[in-house]
Amino acid sequence: AIHYVFGVDYQANFGPGDQNFLRVKAEGFYKDYDNLMSAHLTSSGIVYYSRKNDARGAAKGVDLYVMYSASGFYGWVSYGYLSSTQDVLNDLYGSFPRNTDQRHTLAAVGHLDLGNLWNVSARFVYGSGYPYTPSTATYDSANVTWQWIQGTPNSGRMPPYSRTDLRISKDFEM
Repeated sequence: AIHYVFGVDYQANFGPGDQNFLRVKAEGFYKDYDNLMSAHLTSSGIVYYSRKNDARGAAKGVDLYVMYSASGFYGWVSYGYLSSTQDVLNDLYGSFPRNTDQRHTLAAVGHLDLGNLWNVSARFVYGSGYPYTPSTATYDSANVTWQWIQGTPNSGRMPPYSRTDLRISKDFEM
């Protein structure tokens, strides 16, 4: 494997104390893999590895992160872009997305101190759909059976996932 990674990390402090700052991080990467073990996802959701170095692959992407902290507030936002491919040697398909190829991920967290020991927090997570291999059913009238025909590996995409959590809390002293 050969990895190329470039990153920048910057923090600007402001106001009194160590808790008032803005931090920004960015990282780009390209990873080239030879002698990769091929992997595919079964219809039951299990990842099967070939146990052979029968593929080559690549991963490239960008990760961005911004964090802000000030008196009574803390929060961060992160975004990641990823393209991950594999090319199984001696097959008919060429390069196609690897099972881990979730193109976009976004997360945000915020925490606000409302005073009198009350707090409110929020979290949001989004992930674009993972790839899968679509299958179609065809009817064989001669044998009176249905057969599943697999399509091009990982040419379909699952629906995206998102989740939002909100929490309100109060601390009590006993």
